[in-house]
This record gives sequence, C-alpha cells and structure tokens, in this order.
Amino acid sequence: MKNIILFILLFLAIFAVYQYALPAWADISVLRSKLKEVDLVSERIEDIAEERDKMIERLNMVTAEDRARLDALLPQKPDPEILYVFFENIVRKANMKPKNLTITVSQSDVLQNGKKSIGFAMQVEGSYLDIRTLLDLLENNIRLMDLRSLTIKGSQAAGGLIVDMQGTMYYGG
Repeated sequence: MKNIILFILLFLAIFAVYQYALPAWADISVLRSKLKEVDLVSERIEDIAEERDKMIERLNMVTAEDRARLDALLPQKPDPEILYVFFENIVRKANMKPKNLTITVSQSDVLQNGKKSIGFAMQVEGSYLDIRTLLDLLENNIRLMDLRSLTIKGSQAAGGLIVDMQGTMYYGG
C-alpha cells in the first residue's frame, strides 16, 4: 500500500510538472527573451542620449560670433528686407548707383530641388572698374547664392555701364 501511495504521489508530481511547470517555464523563457530585447533597446537609448549630450556640448562650444557668421551664410528664414540691405551695402561698396532691386518669394523658389531659396533681380549703373568691384564683392561674400544671368550694356552716361543680374539666394530652416 505504501508503494502505491508513493507511486501515485510520484505520478501526481510528474503530472504537475507537465501541466504547470513546463508551460510556466516556456512563459518565463519568452519573458526572458523579451527582457533581453528591452535591455538592448534601453542600451540603444542610453547610447543615443550620450550622443545627444555630446552634440549639445559641441553646440554650446560654438561662439556667438560663429553663430552670427553661420546665420549670415545661411539665414533661417527668407527675409527680403535683409536682402535689400545686403545688396544696398554691396552696391554702395562698389560705388555704383542702384537702379532697380526686386526680391521675389515664389512657391517655385521656396523649394527648388529640395533647397529653400528666394529669387532676386538687380539693375545697377557704374563704370567698368565698379562692375569688377561689384562682382568681386558678390563672389567673396559669405551668403550662398547662384547667379542665373548677368547682362552688361551701355548707359547714357559717358563711360557708364548698366548691369542686370538675376539669381537665387538660399536659406536654411
């Protein structure tokens, strides 16, 4: 009788293992694999946070002078008034007379080839040396621009020339 009770208890123990412990072990294995995935994601998030902190540190190392230079190179938004001042300064430095300056913000210019841009057209009058100075100033300025057309023709004034320019200036943002 003792052996039968032991046999029944052994059978119940084996039955309990197969009914409860093995499915629980399978669930635990699944949860462990998911926990490993969560740990990997957590490590990746920590790496990204470290990289973000390094980038913020590098950004904070940029001086105000460098930021102003970057903003002059590629302004954050199209600002026609600042472009008027920019061209007026260049024309004045070249000792030329401004005749016409038009800045156009059109939808085709706003996203030209995925780049944000603003169009301009300018007409100035001056001597040959003044035109060379103007072109040197435009070439050596820090603003990003493309000159699409440049036309030089004679003027009514003796020795004077009229320059028509059309182009595109770019901005960030």
